[in-house]
Amino acid sequence: KDMHRHLHDALAALSPREREIVALKFWSGCTNRDIAKFMGISESNTGIILFRVMRQLRRILESRGVNVVD
Repeated sequence: KDMHRHLHDALAALSPREREIVALKFWSGCTNRDIAKFMGISESNTGIILFRVMRQLRRILESRGVNVVD
């Protein structure tokens, strides 16, 4: 339950656009290509955004003492 709360709080720190991209990738199982088409951005930009968002989420979780595994 604590992990769920930590993850929810970390996701809340993202912009709405970033949260939507994360949801499309990890909850809907979309490919970067699908996300790019849906969001109206390039596939490479989608990958860059996901990389940066995952790094940001990792930093937020680690700052709260959550052990993040690769």
